[in-house]
Amino acid sequence: MKAGEKGATLVLSQPQPPNKKRHRKPLRAPSYSGLRPSSGAASAAKRANRATRTKPELQLYIALCKLGLRPQTTCVTLPGKPDLVFKHNRVVIFCDGDFWHGRNWSRLKHQLTKRHNADYWIAKIRYNRSRDRLRTQDLQRAGWTVIRVWERDIASNASKVAQAIGRVLSSCPSSWVTVPRCMKIHQRQADADTKIISTRGTRERDW
Repeated sequence: MKAGEKGATLVLSQPQPPNKKRHRKPLRAPSYSGLRPSSGAASAAKRANRATRTKPELQLYIALCKLGLRPQTTCVTLPGKPDLVFKHNRVVIFCDGDFWHGRNWSRLKHQLTKRHNADYWIAKIRYNRSRDRLRTQDLQRAGWTVIRVWERDIASNASKVAQAIGRVLSSCPSSWVTVPRCMKIHQRQADADTKIISTRGTRERDW
């Protein structure tokens, strides 16, 4: 099902029914044990990455507040610890880092093959992408609408991303009890149009 207007297109999909859970193999994060960083500067840069309250997350929070929308920040009780939560609408938002969550995965994977500790980083980001899909499914089964946003798109135009999220919220009022939907927001490189696309059923999709 599609809904949209000039500058934004929404592509929605229904989640898997909660009574049809599939058996999952446990995910195991790759180990960095025994490996060395390419340089001290590279190691410091990686350690400086924050898990919460990142700059793009704060930019989106401010942009949403300007629209009169005030989400809760970092809900640790929900799967995946969403960055922003609208409890009454049952909508959660993840601000995904382009590198850590594998944006344009085919291209990024090729670039990683030429870098230090290539095998580890490819395995690490592949693990992150798989974990994202599982956490999204868990939230869908629990009745939440899931929105994933690329941090670079927030940095590029937080206001437009916030407006797109506002349109999603307007379709999910506090009395909303219909089937939840899973969406992912990204922007085309050629223009600044914000899109929301389904993440259900994807494996190695280049988002």
